[in-house]
Amino acid sequence: MMTKAQAIGFFDSGVGGLSILKITQTLLPQENYFYLADQVNCPYGEKNPTEIKSLSLKAITFLVKHNCKLIVLACNTATVAAIKFLRQRFPAVIFVGVVPVVKPALKASQTDHVVVFSTTATAKSRPVRTMVAEADSAKVYNLACPGLVEMVEAGIFKGKQLSQKLKLCLQSGLNDNLVDVLAVGCTHYAFLEAEIVKLFKNRVKFIQAAKPVSQQIKRVLKAHRALNSIGTGQVQFCTTGNPTKFKLVASQLLGQKIKAKKVIL
Repeated sequence: MMTKAQAIGFFDSGVGGLSILKITQTLLPQENYFYLADQVNCPYGEKNPTEIKSLSLKAITFLVKHNCKLIVLACNTATVAAIKFLRQRFPAVIFVGVVPVVKPALKASQTDHVVVFSTTATAKSRPVRTMVAEADSAKVYNLACPGLVEMVEAGIFKGKQLSQKLKLCLQSGLNDNLVDVLAVGCTHYAFLEAEIVKLFKNRVKFIQAAKPVSQQIKRVLKAHRALNSIGTGQVQFCTTGNPTKFKLVASQLLGQKIKAKKVIL
């Protein structure tokens, strides 16, 4: 059985955070993980900051009660809207958040034309708008796609319906002859790389935050002398929504069968 006091807590509105969990498990296989998906309130990306803070507070309170040694806000929307608030409310908790990787995208671009692709709430947030405004001599397309998270939650990762949705969001008002980098600012979108990059005329570099976030988790745990060095870790999955639905989609995304239980926050 997993020792909850030794677990790394992951929180997302749904299955998106699995993109970070999967990489982190590879990097830190000795660690135990506690994954919470607030699917009953998903998506967060179309909610206002006050709603996001309130929902995030409930989720983090739940994870704190389970004595997680570090909590990952594996949701861009929750991070940009609530991480400062959560750090004030839980000063003893170690948080790692995830934000759209604007600076790495600009650094990787040869044309200074990049797309930052996220949810509506993330795209409109002050942190993202500030990063975009500070982009030096670059054209940053700050794009959102309402409804895309719901498709990922439903297990739709390819097909005509998804392609049409992506075209509607990504081929409006941008010069795809110049765009050479696309950075996703939503962990759900990380699972759509193959479908996204083929929409562009150029070969587009796809950047997501999973690897740098997992490396940051390792650095923070090491700094706090909290890394597990022996054994094989386990994962406990919880959802506020339908555990059967979560299990089916999560198993597909992780490439292994998992179990999940329903919780009430």
